[in-house]
Amino acid sequence: MPTIGIELCDAGFLTATCDQTDPHLIDVPDAQGSPEWPGFCYAEGPKLTFGRPAEDMWFVHPRRVLHTFWSRLAHEPSPLAFGAKPPSFSELCFLSFREYANRLAATARPLEKVVVAVPGNYLKDSVSEEEKVGLLLGIFGEVKLPVAGLVDMACAALCDPRADGFNPALPVVVVDLHLE
Repeated sequence: MPTIGIELCDAGFLTATCDQTDPHLIDVPDAQGSPEWPGFCYAEGPKLTFGRPAEDMWFVHPRRVLHTFWSRLAHEPSPLAFGAKPPSFSELCFLSFREYANRLAATARPLEKVVVAVPGNYLKDSVSEEEKVGLLLGIFGEVKLPVAGLVDMACAALCDPRADGFNPALPVVVVDLHLE
């Protein structure tokens, strides 16, 4: 099987593969059939809901919804009221990605090699890079994702095989527009 690419972003996850020279997206539907996976978490009693259904609840119960856990990936506790102790941002990321990975495994053929594109702020300095990449690798290990590489999303976009290429003598401007 060719390498699968996953774009990990709080605005939503995207998964793609390339057959020879033709890249295409892999639809990974959630429990309600939506292929969109925005970084939202909704807490209702002892249950956490992620993705599009959680985003829909944001308008109804805004204090029970959190949409900053991917951008704030760390061990610190989240402000989400859930149980006796609020879950950490990293715990919410793990639970969200585990659900996505389970759906991906059910949709795609067995995953042999995965490259993950991460937001640029994950790699902006050595202190935050070490913590965020370490947490990501732990999450990927727990869900048995065969990660072959991590790349900055902006760099991945520049390497898009559908693009004509770019002149390296010209400046490149990157604007990260995610949920935050």
